[in-house]
Amino acid sequence: MLSNLISNAIKFSDPGSRILIGAKRTDSFVEFRVADNGRGIPHDAVEMVFDRFMQVDSSDQREKGGTGLGLAICSAIVQQHGGQIWVESALGEGSTFYFTLPRSELASVQDTPPVPSVSPSVLVCEDDPEFTELLRALLEGAGYYFIPTPSAGAAMAYIEKNSVAAVVLDIHLPGMSGLEMLNAIQDLPEAQRPPVIVVSRDKRSEHPDLPPLALLDWITKPIDEARLLARLKAVLKVGKPGTALLVDDDPDFCAVIAQLLERKNIIVETAGNGVAAVKIYRKSVPDIIILDLVMPDGDGFYVIDELRGDLESRRTPIVIYSAKEPTSEEKKRIATDTTIFLTKLKIPQDEFVGHVVELLGDGR
Repeated sequence: MLSNLISNAIKFSDPGSRILIGAKRTDSFVEFRVADNGRGIPHDAVEMVFDRFMQVDSSDQREKGGTGLGLAICSAIVQQHGGQIWVESALGEGSTFYFTLPRSELASVQDTPPVPSVSPSVLVCEDDPEFTELLRALLEGAGYYFIPTPSAGAAMAYIEKNSVAAVVLDIHLPGMSGLEMLNAIQDLPEAQRPPVIVVSRDKRSEHPDLPPLALLDWITKPIDEARLLARLKAVLKVGKPGTALLVDDDPDFCAVIAQLLERKNIIVETAGNGVAAVKIYRKSVPDIIILDLVMPDGDGFYVIDELRGDLESRRTPIVIYSAKEPTSEEKKRIATDTTIFLTKLKIPQDEFVGHVVELLGDGR
């Protein structure tokens, strides 16, 4: 709610003007206010600004954009939580929006990060709060984990630290533009580079110099919702993630590889030694095994020897990804029909992830 009001204040204020944000606490409520120096609202329209699809002035709407849903959504949310929302305004003097929330509601909010979701995460980079809420309803309704970011800078900061299955990106953003963000994504390592769907009022033909990355689609607003969901489903294969058993005694390496694979919608279970790996495999057979050769308490050779019958009958793909390059005799000992050998020092991690995704694609 607060971000919506701040976004509106910025949208309807002149460049360089000030926006004031404040809060005060009473015994039962916390009152928030956002004041701008914009055009203001006519007296006869003040009572209607929280109605659905209400726009104070059509010429203002054409200049600023929006659908007229944002304040109606804010009002509904505030009322749902037992608060009130109102505005004080006059033409030429700006507007101040107020809303209250019961302190009991605020006390129940925990200052902790969200629980990670097993659903594919879709990051939406869009500065229009109204359109963001429409996308939230669409994507969460389709089973995706929704991550909203209001700017390209915030989106890139998230992508660089977290797994993202796909990005839905507007082009016209404050600060770094969507086109600049596309270039920044292009510069990421391939394994960390999420697929992108652009949603914009612009046509794709208006931007001939797009970076040569795997742009899934360019959808012109107002968006075709069925097309957006179809493109995401086709690429992310919602409902059928791959599973991988990663066997390596280096926990830092496991954390990095697991994150890279999770970006590709692959669920990773790790084992720090061969004995643990055999137990995990027999309990829950993965789609693929990623195996180091040199480990304590059961090395990679032990894993193959123990599971050979199961591995060959199930044709489970095995990726030997080890700092040790096996000899010809060792390769003969551990090879199955679905084994490939990659050396850590020779094959970069993004290329390794590509091999894993390709093997999973062949077997799923």
